[in-house]
Amino acid sequence: MKKLVLAIALLVATAASAAPVITSITPSSGPVTGGTQVTIQGSGFNSDCPPDCHLTPSVFFGGLPAATETIVDSTTIIATTPVSFPGPVAVTRGQIDGTFGVENGFTFTGDARDAFEPLLLPIFVPVVHGAFGTTFVSTLSIWTSDPGVVPLYGLGFNPCGNFEPCIPPQFPFLFTVSGREPQQSAFSPTGDPGAVVWIRKGSFDQLAASLRVMEVTRELTTGTSIPLLRESSFRSNVFALLDLPNVAPHDPLFRSTLRVYSLDPGTSVHVRSDGNVIHADTDLTLADASDIFHPAYAQFDVPLAALRVEITPNEGHRVWAFVTITQNETQHITVIAP
Repeated sequence: MKKLVLAIALLVATAASAAPVITSITPSSGPVTGGTQVTIQGSGFNSDCPPDCHLTPSVFFGGLPAATETIVDSTTIIATTPVSFPGPVAVTRGQIDGTFGVENGFTFTGDARDAFEPLLLPIFVPVVHGAFGTTFVSTLSIWTSDPGVVPLYGLGFNPCGNFEPCIPPQFPFLFTVSGREPQQSAFSPTGDPGAVVWIRKGSFDQLAASLRVMEVTRELTTGTSIPLLRESSFRSNVFALLDLPNVAPHDPLFRSTLRVYSLDPGTSVHVRSDGNVIHADTDLTLADASDIFHPAYAQFDVPLAALRVEITPNEGHRVWAFVTITQNETQHITVIAP
């Protein structure tokens, strides 16, 4: 009898310390805005954490922690979903004695714009080898004052490290930024030449971000800053780019490129280039974006003698544009933006 009691006690102790297991998630879907109360059934749930433990037992939906969670008992957890991008995600329970996940355990439904806003990175390219042995890279530095987690969707993280060409992983890729220290990495492209990333509504004012294109074969290069654009920066009426450098019409030392972007399909623009010795009109049709992680885009070689460029979109469409002027020998880039 004593042996039987001891065996039962050992079984109970083993079960109490077993890794968590999830057997059901109810409901299994909810809106991207979060706030869905989910009942997670299973076994082995606990909040044990020794004094030197650095793991906070948590339920995760994809890469994001639950907004709230309550352990009812060892078989039941009540969790509230966070704001997340649409689509299926894994539901994971992590605690000191193990981790268990259910692939595609919950599906966030709705439109991305219900909870996120687009942010355009106008030039975001892989390693590019140019003339005179040059090598250009794009880097994005992000800082946030938010002590929580700020999700960004659409960036393919470069697993090979800075300045190395890589095949990007499948996107949307969740890149979370947290803490108060700058984080800088080279990323693989999600657009050509630009990328659209999606940030949680209300989080933009908590971010500081710097996008730069730099030529890395030269010493002490700091690169050229490229603006990041919220959707509110796009314009539906005519606007102009002023004070372009006064360069001779066929100067071989320079190249000048107008780059036009839109988040709307079926966009076209009329471009007027004016200068002391030149007047030119051009119509451009933007190539539609292939998905929400790419902008519609067109580019045009601006006549070098142009001092002003006017851009007029077709009615009901919003665009943003800027001019890059590159010195062919030094590869220095000058940006003319609104």
